[in-house]
Amino acid sequence: MSSNLSGQISVRPKSTPTHSDGRDDIDILRTVAIDTPRSLKREQSTTSGLPIIRLLHKCNLQHILCDYKKLLIGIAIVLVTITAVANEGRTPSIKTENVNILKQTGISSSNGLDRGQELPVVVEESDNINLLRGRPSSKSKNDSKCGVIFFYHINKVGGRTVQEHLKESTHQYLQYFANEKDWTQALPDIESFLNFDGATRDMWKTLEIHHGFPGLLLQQNLIKWEAVVKSQGCAFKKVTLLRNPIERLVSNIKWNKVAAEDFASYIDQMSNWMTRHLAFNICNEELICSWKKRSGVSNSPEMSDEHYLSLIEVLDTFDVVGVMEDLQSFVNEVLGRHISLISTHKQSYSDQPYPLSANEYQQVVKKNLYDFRLYWRYAPNVLPISIERGETMTFEKMRQYYILNKPVLIRNAAPFLFINYQDFSSGYVRNNVDPEMQIMASHESGRLLNGDLLTTVPKCMDLPDRCVYFKKSKFSYEGLTDEIVTDDDDSLRTTLLSGLNRSSFAWKGKNSGIYNIYISNHGGALPHNHGQRFNLLFEGKKRWVLVDPTTYANASQVKEFELEEETGLSRKKRGLPSSSYKPQEWFQDVISKFVEIPHYDFIQEPGDLFFLPDGFTHGTMDLTQQTIGIIFRGEMTTVGEDQLNFTPLYKDVQHLPWRQSGRLDRVQTQLPCSFPRPPRSPSANRNNTKMQGRGWQRVAGSTAKYFSNNNLDYRYSQ
Repeated sequence: MSSNLSGQISVRPKSTPTHSDGRDDIDILRTVAIDTPRSLKREQSTTSGLPIIRLLHKCNLQHILCDYKKLLIGIAIVLVTITAVANEGRTPSIKTENVNILKQTGISSSNGLDRGQELPVVVEESDNINLLRGRPSSKSKNDSKCGVIFFYHINKVGGRTVQEHLKESTHQYLQYFANEKDWTQALPDIESFLNFDGATRDMWKTLEIHHGFPGLLLQQNLIKWEAVVKSQGCAFKKVTLLRNPIERLVSNIKWNKVAAEDFASYIDQMSNWMTRHLAFNICNEELICSWKKRSGVSNSPEMSDEHYLSLIEVLDTFDVVGVMEDLQSFVNEVLGRHISLISTHKQSYSDQPYPLSANEYQQVVKKNLYDFRLYWRYAPNVLPISIERGETMTFEKMRQYYILNKPVLIRNAAPFLFINYQDFSSGYVRNNVDPEMQIMASHESGRLLNGDLLTTVPKCMDLPDRCVYFKKSKFSYEGLTDEIVTDDDDSLRTTLLSGLNRSSFAWKGKNSGIYNIYISNHGGALPHNHGQRFNLLFEGKKRWVLVDPTTYANASQVKEFELEEETGLSRKKRGLPSSSYKPQEWFQDVISKFVEIPHYDFIQEPGDLFFLPDGFTHGTMDLTQQTIGIIFRGEMTTVGEDQLNFTPLYKDVQHLPWRQSGRLDRVQTQLPCSFPRPPRSPSANRNNTKMQGRGWQRVAGSTAKYFSNNNLDYRYSQ
């Protein structure tokens, strides 16, 4: 399997951006579907026209016309039935040549739109949009009536949530969690568990490996197990889950109750833990396993380039490698259907100090270079943005996002940040701006700092095409009255700024900084990067695309994605004219195609505050004619911490393989062949797994735990 060593960004047709729950707009084609009714299946062997006629005859036309959704489903069943009749014996499928029409609307799916009920489907790969995102996979269906989901569980990646859903959806579950006990004790029980005969012939099982079993580079048992299961005519599907390395580390510190005075040594001991855990688990090359959770000391060797290359060679054979940040999609892919994700537990830092500060973040990132390279290799191309609410946001929570250099969109934040938030509107601006005041606006250029049109605010707002009034000014607090002092000579802007709430979840105290109230007409900004910002939108909608600086494979990728040669501000230094290329063109030419680099893609709505982290590449496009907002930088954005100062990682890891050549979004083998739905919701026993007939049973001298889902009475044949 080839790897992309150069890290060149390739462009090809791309799926639409994801919702915060992990779904995307093409899911309506990918997951809606159509199971031919059993009565139709029996009739298909007669004559091709009869099943369709009988289906329509049985329909209550008046009822269907009154129910638009049922009408659409009925039409879809007819279409799929035609295909099934014409191709007897083949699975009905939907071709997706025109799926990209969803992108042409210019509307992202990250705004939480409710698309209603979705059902599972088999979707064929089209000629111009491959929906099977990930490593190249076989188009052949998995028709196995039995199988094993092999789940390699790294700690603190959302594995318990995955475990609960798998326990609900498979008949038997065996978890191996030996820690420092003799890992060989469980081998006979695992081998017995992998046998399919008698009552277990038509079952699906889950085998989970957690702590205490030699990693993927230390033993051959995984190869043996796969061969044993497949020799019985059953499927063997390998899955694992990753997480942002720093967030995983912080969660691990909390979970293991590491003392504050031990944070530094623990962080050192747990460096590159995801790659080490996958490669070695907590064992050394002599297969002796040991791990002290309070100190982080384990027998796991340090990572090297050679170990890393061997590890990704193994992981590239896995059926699904997901990330916790898109946990919904991972569980959907493993189960073969859309489920309502229910998290089993959440962590709070209200009872202990947060283990990182802003000036430590960069140091910790550099101690986990292999983990970051691994994470971005398997991350989806479009990550869901974290979303909070202004009503429940706190200063401490905002501080944690800042320390992690993590983007977050805070809905309905404006009322908590500005007393006069309703004045940030087109009507107020027109009524209060000096109509004769001359401004420099961005008109021909797609770069906001390239002012090229001398005009007035009203004329700028009324132009039929791009015109953005974008001006920066310093401000601070002075005097006993805490009056805001600024070098801004625009009375409209200073009046609007005066309504700033001095104490909120985003800032507290007498903070100084730089602000910019922008008034935008058909605006947006071409991709670029700089320090962290608070961007508060009052009117209109904006679409954002972000790239984490830890993602890039090399420096040339940054220049390519940010169009530095074609449109960058350096053109002026080189004596070249400003480019007339606009953000709308970039979104159409690049983002509407498939860009082989992980990124965020979301909609900012009126009242939303967006925290833009340090060093993130970002491009924006207005989705409404007018947008009005304010941007803060400087001390105002540091949440009581030191200034962030992130430097790229690619210089240290650019010699390692990046994402796979030809990679789409993630592995999508059909797996398994659509599980039947369990008879009860996973939420029914979410807080009590020890109900009668559903509890864990320890086996193999307490090195493993066995779970049998007695309430799951289906078989594949049903």
